[in-house]
Amino acid sequence: MVIPSKEFVDVDEERAQELLGNYVLEEPIVKELGEHTLTVENFLYNELGGLMYYTLEREGGGTALAGNEDTNLDKGANFTEEADFYFIIEIGEQIVGHENIYVDMQQSTAEKMYCYSYFLWSEEIDVQQKPYLFIRKYPCTKGEIDRMDAEEYSQICENVVEEKVTLTEQDAVPTKTLDLEEKGTLRISPFALAFDIPKMLGLSSLDIDPWNVKHVEIQYKNGESYVAEDKNENINNTGYVLGCDPYYKVAFNRLVDVENVKAVVINDIIIPVE
Repeated sequence: MVIPSKEFVDVDEERAQELLGNYVLEEPIVKELGEHTLTVENFLYNELGGLMYYTLEREGGGTALAGNEDTNLDKGANFTEEADFYFIIEIGEQIVGHENIYVDMQQSTAEKMYCYSYFLWSEEIDVQQKPYLFIRKYPCTKGEIDRMDAEEYSQICENVVEEKVTLTEQDAVPTKTLDLEEKGTLRISPFALAFDIPKMLGLSSLDIDPWNVKHVEIQYKNGESYVAEDKNENINNTGYVLGCDPYYKVAFNRLVDVENVKAVVINDIIIPVE
């Protein structure tokens, strides 16, 4: 098994403030989830997806979320069998933000995890609506629920508490949309991009397999480039990737200054952005 290389870069704090300062949370959101405390420190979103930065803390050691260097290279942290709650980002009528949870191992301790959720919407959304955190609190652990039969599960469901917590009142971060005529559209923002797989690659409208996308690269005006993904070279510098008919969406694992992007490269197709 070949593990794709993954690279993270430091954020230019000053430029990040210029690009995103008007869209970040004004103050953290704190929720008590049983013995754990969830604190959403920051949240950004747009029509493609977004980023949620949060901590999950429990005195004596966290038990609800499992994440380490290995999960950071794979599919992200996940809720454990010991968790007695669950949460996910949604918008509108339960449109899900599919995510990859990256754990900051340098800051995290046994009692407090520092997490970045890179998420992408499963469907097209109305950006005038506000994302929310959908929380489910269980009267027992996830592991106990998984071992229940249908009758036991039905009884437990009567005692499940559900809650929706609005994540932001800020506007959506703008997205730049390029009309490429027969190749569809390319949408790009500081933290994600999306395009129509069949139109972009000249394939049948039924051919929406994400594996047709081999290379995604951002080329900057100063000559530098950011290879977000290259399947042939086992490079994966993404926060998350989602294929949702017919779109291919990429969450970046770094801030992309769209104003300084010269071109986007999809496989061998060069798309000028200037």
